[in-house]
Amino acid sequence: MMAGWLGRSGRGLLVVAAGMVFAVPVLGQGAAASAKLPVYDVASIKPNKSGGGMSRWNMTADRYSVTNSSLKMMIEYAYDLKTDGLVSGLPGWADSARFDLEAKMDEDAVAALKKMPPEEGMEQRRLMMQSLLAERFQLKSHHESKEMPMYALVIAKGGFKLKEADPSDTYPNGIKGPDGVSHAGWWTSSDRQLTAQAVPIADLVNFLSRNLHREVVDKTGLMGKYDIK
Repeated sequence: MMAGWLGRSGRGLLVVAAGMVFAVPVLGQGAAASAKLPVYDVASIKPNKSGGGMSRWNMTADRYSVTNSSLKMMIEYAYDLKTDGLVSGLPGWADSARFDLEAKMDEDAVAALKKMPPEEGMEQRRLMMQSLLAERFQLKSHHESKEMPMYALVIAKGGFKLKEADPSDTYPNGIKGPDGVSHAGWWTSSDRQLTAQAVPIADLVNFLSRNLHREVVDKTGLMGKYDIK
C-alpha cells in the first residue's frame, strides 16, 4: 500500500479547555443518559506512572480499555481527530500525563449498539467517550473550521500483501490485555512501529494519520481484519 496526495479538505477544529482531575471515582451513568443513548455503566480513569512510551487500546462488545494514554490522545479518539493541529486550548499536562481507562457498558447498551450499523455504532462509542471525558476532566469544547491537506491510502501496483487474520487464531504468543489474555483486536504502537492482531484497515489508517501528522482516508476497499507489523 502507499499514501498518495489527495488534496485539501475542510476539517473541524476542536477548541477545548480542561481542569486537572486525578482522584477519579468509579461512577455510574453520566449526563448522556438523559438523551436515552447507550452510556458506560461503570468507568475508571487513573494515572499511569509506569513511564513507558507505549500505549495500548482495545475495544470489545461491552468494554473499552486504554493503557498509558494521554488526555490529548483520548480526546482525539473521542472526536475522531487524526492529525496534529486540530486541538487547541489544552494545558501542557494533557499531552504529557498518562492515564489508564477501563469502561464497561451494561447489557441493554450492548444490545442497542448491536442493532446499529457499524459506522453508527462507532460514532455512538465516540459520543460515550465524549461524555466520559466531560464528566471526569470537566472538558468543554466547541468546533471551528480549518482547511488541511490530506492523504489517501490505496493498494499499490505491486498488490495487496497484508496478512488477513485467521478468525480461529487465539494469538497465544500475541499482545496480552490487562487480564493477561491475548485475543483479536489488540494493538500496540511506539513512535515508529505498530503491531496489531486482527484489526480492520481503519486502525492502520488512524495510526498512519497520527504518525504522518496528516489526515489519511481509506481508499483500499478492504473490509477484512488483518495482522499488521
